[in-house]
Amino acid sequence: MHLPKLLGRLSYALLIAFLFLGFIACKSEAPPPNSPPPPPTPTLDTVEAMTPPPPPELPAPTCLAEGTALQEFLTAFSVDIEQQKILYKSEPLSDCSGMFLRLCEAVKQKCPDLIFPNPDEIRDTRMLGKWYADQDNFTIISDALESGNQIKAGTVMFYGHQRISYPNATLADLIAEDGIEHMGVVTEVDTDENGVVKSYKLFHGRSTGKIAGRTGHHHRKTSRETYPPYGNGDQQWVAMAWLLTPGPGS
Repeated sequence: MHLPKLLGRLSYALLIAFLFLGFIACKSEAPPPNSPPPPPTPTLDTVEAMTPPPPPELPAPTCLAEGTALQEFLTAFSVDIEQQKILYKSEPLSDCSGMFLRLCEAVKQKCPDLIFPNPDEIRDTRMLGKWYADQDNFTIISDALESGNQIKAGTVMFYGHQRISYPNATLADLIAEDGIEHMGVVTEVDTDENGVVKSYKLFHGRSTGKIAGRTGHHHRKTSRETYPPYGNGDQQWVAMAWLLTPGPGS
């Protein structure tokens, strides 16, 4: 066979082989019919968008935070004192400020990071009011009806003298001799359908001849016209504080 004809046939065979291999390669790379398109190549923006957000930071736990835990603690403490039948001024720390300091000591045993007045240094209601004011935890009540919804379990209630009115009182007025005379701690409140506080229960050392414990005669609408709203009988509600005072750095 002549060389030119041989070369021509070889070239033709090589061309056929090359085309066949190309067809096989293209067929293997082609996606199957009706298959979804390949996912796009991730970019920095898409990766950040797909990254789940970090979990929210939870608040630090607070010992006996206001609510059910505090109310249950105050109720249990009150029941224990009531069962002991401690008469007013019958033993150390058995008047109203003394019973309050007993409660403070009980809470302190459970919540050592909170601060409370020292019973060896602060022993009467006016001094206790001044102590809370020094902690920036003291509110003077100028309008009891407007302030009633601030009353809740754990509120420290301060009252003036019997049948004395305290309009526009200042801290100096309340810690004077004729200022704060009585105090106690709210253990629970009763509200109406609109959330307005109708009445509350108060734990306190009461008065001569009565045992320490809870009373419930502290109403928004009082039984006598001469009784001030949310007061203790004829003692006006003059100030309030919050039982749980955070310590430094809390």
